[in-house]
Amino acid sequence: MRSLGTLGGESSAANAVNNRREVVGRSDTRNGNGRAFLWTAGHGMRNLGTLGGKNSIAIDLNDATQVVGSSETSDGSEHAFLWTPGRGMEDLGTLGGAASIAWGVSEAGAIVGQSETAGGRSVAFLWTRERGMRSLGTLPGLPESFAARVNTHLRVVGSGFSDTTGQPFLWMPGGGMQRLPTLGGAGGAEELNEFGQIVGVSTKKNGEAHATLWTPSAGPLAVMEQNPQ
Repeated sequence: MRSLGTLGGESSAANAVNNRREVVGRSDTRNGNGRAFLWTAGHGMRNLGTLGGKNSIAIDLNDATQVVGSSETSDGSEHAFLWTPGRGMEDLGTLGGAASIAWGVSEAGAIVGQSETAGGRSVAFLWTRERGMRSLGTLPGLPESFAARVNTHLRVVGSGFSDTTGQPFLWMPGGGMQRLPTLGGAGGAEELNEFGQIVGVSTKKNGEAHATLWTPSAGPLAVMEQNPQ
């Protein structure tokens, strides 16, 4: 274990690492603000700045050093951003509301997260350079959603939720958003790979929460659970 340091403040936290051993996260600065950072072995920790506000956080990155997260804007709103070495920090906008946040970026540069709509709901989004930000919708009976990760096939995983429950979903181009099976209760999907395997959490009918794997190997996505020995 090695310390990556800070941007002059007391604390920092790393959120993601790519195959080039580049790290992103959030660090305190000397004046007490929190800033998104990119750490590399050759240059140490770099302040990625903001969208005009005081604070920002980097959440994910890919091997092309495309970094995503959220930042305060000059009016105090929180917007999803994309940071690249050539362009710096770009505001990805919203779905009509005041706030958005980016949770994941694929190796091809597709970005997912959640955004407030003009009606005040939080809805999962997919952003690409060609089409900008688009809503992925919600699951039937659940008014809100968020997207956690996307792969190079533009398959997206996340959760639909209400004030009382959450359900995992898979979104695919041409197929839309489909509910994933659970272990009997609520749950959420948090990560997927290029083979379509998905991991997250699900509760059983008795309320116990278990780590969960969804796999398409048997045809339709089936839920699998590894019980502790």
